[in-house]
Amino acid sequence: MLLLIHLFILDFRAMFKMRKKSIYYFTIIFFVVIIILPFAQYIFKFTPETELVGFTKEASFPSLSIKSWYNKSFQKELEDYFDQNLGFKSFLIKTDNQFNFLLFNEIHQKTNSKIIVGENNYLFENNYIKSYIGRDYRDTEILEDRIKSLAELQDELMQLGKTFVFLIAPSKASFYSEHIPEELIYKTADADPLNNYKRILPLLNKYNINYIDGLEYLLDKKEKSQYPLFPKGGTHWTRYASCLVSNEVLSELDNIGYEPIDLLNCENVDIYHEPKDEDRDLIDLANLWSKKIFYEDLAYPKKSTSTESLNDINLLMIGDSFSWGIMHNLKNGKSLENYNLYYYFNSDYDMAGNMKPVSKDNTTLKEEILKQDLVIIESNEASLKDIGFGFIDAGFSALKHE
Repeated sequence: MLLLIHLFILDFRAMFKMRKKSIYYFTIIFFVVIIILPFAQYIFKFTPETELVGFTKEASFPSLSIKSWYNKSFQKELEDYFDQNLGFKSFLIKTDNQFNFLLFNEIHQKTNSKIIVGENNYLFENNYIKSYIGRDYRDTEILEDRIKSLAELQDELMQLGKTFVFLIAPSKASFYSEHIPEELIYKTADADPLNNYKRILPLLNKYNINYIDGLEYLLDKKEKSQYPLFPKGGTHWTRYASCLVSNEVLSELDNIGYEPIDLLNCENVDIYHEPKDEDRDLIDLANLWSKKIFYEDLAYPKKSTSTESLNDINLLMIGDSFSWGIMHNLKNGKSLENYNLYYYFNSDYDMAGNMKPVSKDNTTLKEEILKQDLVIIESNEASLKDIGFGFIDAGFSALKHE
């Protein structure tokens, strides 16, 4: 009996050693495969890569030289190249992001502004939250100087018979402040912070600026609107909200004696459960496998079937990314004869979608302004620290140029 027990123990030890050795070899092989597989995918392209959305730095394979080796630029460029082109990169990033979101309610991504997951899965860009809580504070004296210059430009345009509107586009952080994580507000600022937006409103009234407060306008419609005015998964106002604001801008032409203006039909809409275009920009930047948690029914004003424009009006708009929704609605609604968008006062986009650099010399800029019936400077709350992006001084100087 003792002999049998002894043999069993010896057999068990041998079997355990074999199993331990098998696990050891399996572990080594597994990690070797994990290391080799991305390089194999890079070379042989076994399967198509999924697309990643966001900022990526173009990197080409570096050329080796004695100089580049010793100043270490070759090594850095080689690292950047493989970082961009390594096989299964998109799969690994999306998988990592998905686990971070499911386990920690966080989104990790390489963008200029971190994405914050708010209450009820509302997504925010951190830059807009920082602006809402006053972290981009600009001295009131500086803001007042900007508004004084804006008043001078407005007066000059009015003397030329042009309609001028300063449009404040709301930020999602202000519109949906109740969905911002509490720790981002109450640990860094008051619940009702005195940010640039709140300090600039009295100045606009003081200097009689013709302005539309998009935040106040949309907040008034927030509870009454049958369609969302900001999407859960986007950073900009919805196409429906920007259509409503577009009509507010067009109404300004009515107010100063133009012929009756035909407004956009914002209520003739298509409903989509999956967001489109800029209504899903943060969803796509999150680079997740599963996105449906951010979907909701959104309204998209239908494209006009008219072959002619409703109003014989030319528009020049200077603005940031919130201008795109306005321009899209004005174009689809055939509301204007023509428009140009000076995007950040750097790129000039026309109604046909052509783009060229903005010409900033006095003679050309004056010619462009004089062609217009309506001039709009649009600024999101987060852009109020730099109203007009340089256009105010440049435009005034051009109009004074002989």
